[in-house]
Amino acid sequence: MPAAARVGMTSGVAFCLAVAITWFGWTDAVDTTVHDFALELRSPWLSPPMRAVSAVFAPLTASALTAAIALCVAAWTRRWRRPLLFAAGVLAAALTFRLVKEWLRHPRPDARDWLEYAGGWSFPSGHTTIATTVCLGVVAVFGTSWPAARRRVAWVLAVVVAAAVGISRIYLGVHWFGDVVGGVCLGIAASAVMGGLAATAAKRDARSDPGADSVAEAARG
Repeated sequence: MPAAARVGMTSGVAFCLAVAITWFGWTDAVDTTVHDFALELRSPWLSPPMRAVSAVFAPLTASALTAAIALCVAAWTRRWRRPLLFAAGVLAAALTFRLVKEWLRHPRPDARDWLEYAGGWSFPSGHTTIATTVCLGVVAVFGTSWPAARRRVAWVLAVVVAAAVGISRIYLGVHWFGDVVGGVCLGIAASAVMGGLAATAAKRDARSDPGADSVAEAARG
């Protein structure tokens, strides 16, 4: 089984388990402990960067970012398959988390603890879902022909940014720890599916274009 399929299945199962655990309230004790700890960490110098990190992956901003990435890659490579795949994957993740929110209807932390307004239900964290999907998806979809060293650095940066967004949502008091875990699992699953489809598309391109392999090897070198 390809690595992308294994990662996608594992993270998909983990997301389903997170939904079930949240439904039964088994995360309440951990959520409360982490929430209280985050409140104690608040400081005047830390709150502004946390707000900024969170704002990057707000729904409207994330939509614009996704469209910009897809359009830039399409214009640069003059190919639309991967950019459309990337945009569709982010859209699918967004629709999934919204459907789960409306079905589960898990309440957010007390609004008196919020440092910014947040609408809708709590699980999973939409910001974290989109941040994970976009950051990991960029590497999974567009990074197949990158040199190994560049790809490793990109994976590390993607994980750091996604984690920072998740942490910011807890710090701002608008999400529970379990919401962020659920968002990460959903985002990993979405990016893994995108990566698997991108790899399949790359193989098809290589078969239809005999020079594709040599171009990819030159890019890696």
